[in-house]
Amino acid sequence: MSTEPSRQQLEVFRAADQSSPIMMVNLLKFRNLAEYSKADPEHSDKLTGREAYSRYAKVALEKIKQNGGAIEFMSPSQQCFVGGDDDDWDQVVIVHYRSRADYLTGFDSPEYQSVIRHRIAGLEKRVLIQCGPNMATAL
Repeated sequence: MSTEPSRQQLEVFRAADQSSPIMMVNLLKFRNLAEYSKADPEHSDKLTGREAYSRYAKVALEKIKQNGGAIEFMSPSQQCFVGGDDDDWDQVVIVHYRSRADYLTGFDSPEYQSVIRHRIAGLEKRVLIQCGPNMATAL
């Protein structure tokens, strides 16, 4: 399982309506120890996956805020109540963005791109589900 979007997934996302609000649901599973490539200056560090991911998250949160987004929900996962053995997540994060365009502004920035390696090193697996705006207020 990849932690990164495929080229096709990214193309579909870029081709979709760029003006509508979106929510991104993140399911995260951290590695016990971060796994950097041998060419990466961090590769000799004995960081945990969570520590490596926090290096990524610091910049990601800055980009989310700069582009008008907000973390709506963040919590450690306690139990997979329904699902398979592979559905063991460490953390769930839901982020609101004003639009796909705002998401991509942060995603495409050089600062963000430079820290993706920390996310890759820190995560064993990740699912990122793009949803429409929060409809709970309409209930």
